Amino acid sequence: MKYAHLGLWLLVLATGSPAAFADIDRCGAEIVAAFDIGSGTTRMHLAKLDPCSELPLRRLISTGERVDFAADLGTGSNAKFSHQIIVLATNKMAGLVAQANSEGAQVLLGVATEAFRRADNGRALLDDWQRAFGIEIDIIGQREEGRLAYRLAEHIAPEAEKLLVWDIGAGSQQLVWRDAVTGDFRHFDPNLASVTFRDRAVAALGRPQGMLSPNPIAADEVPILVALIEEWIADQRPDDLPTLLNEKVEVIGLGGVHGASVTGQVGVALGEVIARDQVANALAGQLGRDDTKIGGGYADTDVTNLVLVHTLMGVYGIERYRSTRGDLGEAILVSCLHSRQHSDVLPRPPGRLRSDCLRGGR
Repeated sequence: MKYAHLGLWLLVLATGSPAAFADIDRCGAEIVAAFDIGSGTTRMHLAKLDPCSELPLRRLISTGERVDFAADLGTGSNAKFSHQIIVLATNKMAGLVAQANSEGAQVLLGVATEAFRRADNGRALLDDWQRAFGIEIDIIGQREEGRLAYRLAEHIAPEAEKLLVWDIGAGSQQLVWRDAVTGDFRHFDPNLASVTFRDRAVAALGRPQGMLSPNPIAADEVPILVALIEEWIADQRPDDLPTLLNEKVEVIGLGGVHGASVTGQVGVALGEVIARDQVANALAGQLGRDDTKIGGGYADTDVTNLVLVHTLMGVYGIERYRSTRGDLGEAILVSCLHSRQHSDVLPRPPGRLRSDCLRGGR
């Protein structure tokens, strides 16, 4: 991977002194490509980071590709990504990296989440990508996911006195907030997400073996799915969440489930508030429809996403939340910008940018 000013950094390593950076403008712009390698979608955000300008973070590209890592992985302690998904994912990654390079990307970095935490060969695939494409990707835990998401939510809603960040992806879910007294992060990380719920729904509804979509879902099947969710999460509810929601707190929904699936089906614009009864109405309109009638690239999870979100809103006591499409790629960019604005020495060495960008979420 090509890093800006790499030659200068090697010179400093040789001399053993950072003094050579004394006259370098700490506000030098940097083009960063940030990747969110999710369990169901791989997204890339390319932006120009220029901390001292009027527009410190200028987005150049935001795009994504569906890659069903979670569905491919299956279950079991020795789960591995198949050869087919590796070839598909590598081809899609090559296309995304080519886009980034065509726009002059100087740094490519990202995070991988639940499917890569589970896959025995997940780290090896990311290492292959680093060698082939020069992209550095960390596999992060659920708590790191949640804190990166919280950093993004603070950027999205700087006026909020208190935040509850609710992120649902294909393979994991996080709720994150801060303790009212200590300010410490609090987490609730149930193992209940879009694809994992869809797969259980297929089984619970008795769909034919090998069928990936539960659709069409009948009205009398919804209570079966609601009971499945309630049983799944019965022993995991956080004790202090009801108290938090009785206070003046803004709930921010991040990730594809909230920002794409639910928002699109409810029919509101990104950034608008979604109420629980709106989710119920959207669900009623989707019942009895197959994937073709539902349409779009994620029809197999859209209806179960509505069941999941509506049920969890009742379980958690969330009456409404603000939907956003924000993902961990955007969170990385925000964290990178924050680290740039508070850095005393620029440019940073190879590897330092990655740690600085991810530190904002830890």
